Amino acid sequence: MLSMPSMLKSKTVTFGCAAMRTLLFLSVFFLPFFSSHAQDDLKRISELREWSVLLHYNSGWLSDRSLVDDETFFLSPEGKHDRYAELKELYRQLYENKDGENVACRFPARALFLSEQLGRPADELRLDECSELNEFLQQVGTDKVSIIFPFYQMNGPASMFGHTLLRFDSAEDTSLVSSAVTYAADYNKNDNGIEYAVKGLTGLYAGRTQILAYHEKIKEYDNKNQRDIWEYQLNLTPQETRKAVLHVYEIKGIWSRYYFFDENCSYNLLFIIEAARPDVHLTDQFLWVIPIDTILLLKENGLLGDMTFRPSQSARMLNILKDKESPVYAAAVESLKKGELVDYSGLNDSDKAKLLDFWTEYTIFTNRNLEDRKLYSAKLISVLKKRAAIKEKYDNVVPVPVEPLLGHKTARLKLGVGSTDDGVFQEINWHPAIHMPEDSDEGYLQGSTLAFFDFTARHYKNKTVLSRLSLVDIYSLAPVNELFNPVSWRVNFGLEYSDETDSMSAFFRPSSGKAYRVLGGLVYGLAGLKLQYNPDFEDDHSAAFEIEAGYMVQKGRTKLLLKADHYDTLSGELNRDGELSSQLIRYTGKDSAVSATYSKQIRGEDSFRLAYHIYY
Repeated sequence: MLSMPSMLKSKTVTFGCAAMRTLLFLSVFFLPFFSSHAQDDLKRISELREWSVLLHYNSGWLSDRSLVDDETFFLSPEGKHDRYAELKELYRQLYENKDGENVACRFPARALFLSEQLGRPADELRLDECSELNEFLQQVGTDKVSIIFPFYQMNGPASMFGHTLLRFDSAEDTSLVSSAVTYAADYNKNDNGIEYAVKGLTGLYAGRTQILAYHEKIKEYDNKNQRDIWEYQLNLTPQETRKAVLHVYEIKGIWSRYYFFDENCSYNLLFIIEAARPDVHLTDQFLWVIPIDTILLLKENGLLGDMTFRPSQSARMLNILKDKESPVYAAAVESLKKGELVDYSGLNDSDKAKLLDFWTEYTIFTNRNLEDRKLYSAKLISVLKKRAAIKEKYDNVVPVPVEPLLGHKTARLKLGVGSTDDGVFQEINWHPAIHMPEDSDEGYLQGSTLAFFDFTARHYKNKTVLSRLSLVDIYSLAPVNELFNPVSWRVNFGLEYSDETDSMSAFFRPSSGKAYRVLGGLVYGLAGLKLQYNPDFEDDHSAAFEIEAGYMVQKGRTKLLLKADHYDTLSGELNRDGELSSQLIRYTGKDSAVSATYSKQIRGEDSFRLAYHIYY
């Protein structure tokens, strides 16, 4: 073997040692500079909005923190309150601790964000080695995303405000095989409405982001809860949609405290959309969050695309029965009474098709919880065979109702003047959410009332009084029809001014009854209690049996409300016997109205009010 000349070897060694000493000197000299520069760079990156979005930071008046309460969401112990500390720890685990677990597999959206900001190649993250992540990306579509709004449903405490969820689609997938992403409270299904409200207001529920099959959500909303569904495709590119999906992967299963009025089902989904497009400001636009308001905000920011209406199963069945003069209606009603399909041989093929389509839907609806699945299958197959024998096609097209986005806005201010036996007064009324009887039904559920913190004050010549503070007022006037015999009900509690004592009384009014459709409107009757507490009462309290009856109808831009209340005192302070009232409302625009109200107390004063309503 040839050997290197000794002189050359010596020089080489000498040069190598000199180079090593030079490099060591330079590294020691410039290390503080490079370290300081890197820290400044990370500090700058940590202050970017996209990083705050990925951590769900909320810069409020009193705090700057992440809204996520799950410790596993953070790499740094200080991550919930220090976004810079969280970014430094991400950098350390990505680029300085390569022997450990690949943190990019757990937080791919964060890793890609930091890699891009540092100008480093994405391949360096080795995301192709993340088996769980890649399996997730195969499961969840990454080409298109839609926001879904299941309509209001008053007989379930978790669905009174409506709900929103996201649906992710692949380019070749149909919507029913897509994945749904939802944020919901882990609530006890045995909790009643009051328990649900208290826990939801105080953050006693944990909310989690879940990924479910969209067709399962369809079954839940469409078949079980009988809620129409509105689907809005979002104007996001496939690249933006993929960024949203990567963030969904980071937050799936992560818990945060669920708050009914702000950190709720709709608000937390906005972070996912912001992760896709960080320059759009969504999460910093609300003091309180109503689901439909979040969709309106998306529309205002140009994010809403095509809309699809998906009618509920009950809407499809009732649509077939809408013509009460048709032989289909008569045969269907008779079948419902007997509990089995009656002889329909006298119908023409078109009517046979309608009747059998109705009975198919009804069989699915009434037997969906049948434990004996063989019996359920036998019933369904029997009617499907009969339907297959009829070659006539029937397309059950349910008319699209007024879109929820076209309804009035959810907060309302009402300014009025009026007169009573005590003289002229000025009145102001305000509530932050969401719908009351005198509001237009367009875009809302007819017969529903859902109002919180409804505040009314009056100014007379010599005094100003807080007339009423209704903390919660919920009406559910669900009309009886051919398919359903629901109970209508009301729960109302708060504070109201008492003329007799010139002081405020706490009240609670639960009642229930029935409602029916009459002449295009709703007539209803409710019976219940009115309970009051006031230390100025002779016995501190009043308990009365209450009967409330009314009629409400809206024709175009005009609405009429008629109501009668009657009380029979059971114990304590004597209640007024009752009151008659009528109200006429004219909607001057989607978000404005004028009203005239006349009321007469049976043993008391008459009053008349004119008011202007502003919705915002």
